[in-house]
Amino acid sequence: MPRYVRFMVELDLHATGYNIVAMVDGPVVEIFGPLSDDSSRAHVKFLSLEVSGPDKKGRRDVCLKRGGETLFLGLNKLDDAQFEAVQPLLEALRNAGVSTTP
Repeated sequence: MPRYVRFMVELDLHATGYNIVAMVDGPVVEIFGPLSDDSSRAHVKFLSLEVSGPDKKGRRDVCLKRGGETLFLGLNKLDDAQFEAVQPLLEALRNAGVSTTP
């Protein structure tokens, strides 16, 4: 059965210390880097999201994986402010149907 989901979220992740832009456009997630050929796309069906609990210093890792194993996007050692800046992306990914793994 077709699934008709249409929304778009674009987030500049510079506040997280990474020079990338992430876009969720319906079921498609795209990551853009500073170089013209530095982008990747994936359908939400093939993505899984892992968010670590805080480490001893309160930092978290966010890993978006393709096919369960291949890293699609990794945001590591995010402090509280950086983790807060990535919340709109995490919400958009969950709303788009990206599975979350513990």
